[in-house]
Formats: sequence, structure tokens, C-alpha cells
Amino acid sequence: MENNQTTPEEKAATPGLWLSNRWLGAVTGMAGLGKTVMVIALIVGAVRSFSSLYVQYYIWAMRLAPDRDFFLFEDYNWLYVFNTLSLFALIYLYFRGIIEGYKAFQQFQDCSVDDEALLDGQERLGKMFTWLCWWAGAYVLLTAFEYFFHYA
Repeated sequence: MENNQTTPEEKAATPGLWLSNRWLGAVTGMAGLGKTVMVIALIVGAVRSFSSLYVQYYIWAMRLAPDRDFFLFEDYNWLYVFNTLSLFALIYLYFRGIIEGYKAFQQFQDCSVDDEALLDGQERLGKMFTWLCWWAGAYVLLTAFEYFFHYA
């Protein structure tokens, strides 16, 4: 068996490390842009979520007035129950994606001294996109469902 031991100087000359350092520089550079986009997404998502919650509150305040009875299968009440529950699910999916993104960018801040943090950050970034894709898909399906029942 041959021993192929390399010195640190030989390792520094290999193209794999050059690509790794270049990748590290690109990721840390994108982390600043990603944080800005994340803050904008957080603000837009929070405003959208809380305005939707207010609309649901207003609808339920009108539906559950003291002089009205509430029956689930009367006057599209089941649709309002479904919309309220799906809104809570959408808010959960959105904020779960935002939390994963925040954890990923925290890892990217530590990646200049720790290679493991870079890999963990990339993994968490993938989780963030997965949660946000679930959120976007559910949002589109629920919007189509609502359009179908209201306008078709």
C-alpha cells in the first residue's frame, strides 16, 4: 500500500480548495442580499397574514352577531370555516419558511471560520425553499378553490 500524504502547501494548490474558497466567498456575499430579501419578504408576508386575519375576524364578527344563528351548512358558513383554518395553515407554512431562512443566514455568518456551518446553512436554505414552495402551492390552490366557489 502506498501512502499518499500531502502537505498543507500541496492542499492549498489543489483546484478543489480554490473552488471551495470561491464558493464560500459567493455564499457570504449573497448572504447580505439574502438578508435584505428576507426582511422584505418577512414584512410583506406579515402584513398580508395579519390583514387576512383581520378580514377573517371581521367576517366572523358579522356572521356570529348576537341575533344570528350559526349553522355550518347554511349560507356558505362551511367555506368561511375552511378559509379560516387554511389561513392559519398558510401562516404556519410561511413563518416556518422564514424561520428556516433566518437559521440558514445565521449559519452563513459563521461560515467564514467553520466549514460545517456552510454546509448546514446550505441544508437549511433548502429547507426554507421547501417550506416556501409548500406555502406558495397551498396559497395558489386555496385561491383557485375560493375563486371556483365564489365566481363559478
